[in-house]
Amino acid sequence: MTIKLPVAMRPGVAPDEMRRTRPAKTTPDKGWCVMVVQIAGSLLVLAGFALSQWGVVNAKSLTYLVLNLAGSAALAVDAAHGGQWGFLLLEGVWAIVSAAGLVRTVQAKAHDTGSSLDA
Repeated sequence: MTIKLPVAMRPGVAPDEMRRTRPAKTTPDKGWCVMVVQIAGSLLVLAGFALSQWGVVNAKSLTYLVLNLAGSAALAVDAAHGGQWGFLLLEGVWAIVSAAGLVRTVQAKAHDTGSSLDA
């Protein structure tokens, strides 16, 4: 009597799931590039938060808003590329709110100085 093992348990045969998640040997490794984007985006958001908490910048300052917009936009693009929908929602909304705050701040500064952004 012979016992037929499932494909995943046969010597030298990987389960289908493993074959689908492994990149082809001809595919260049882009993992380091993705990691750099993730770390840079995270550091930008965290820098703005830390500076705000330490009282160095105001949460409505250009510095804070630019740091948040750049970091969250980079993370949102990475999340979209990776199909991480919950993370995309978080970072996408974060970027939109930061962009809206940045526009308001720039418009207020232009109005306070009596200049126009169109000029």
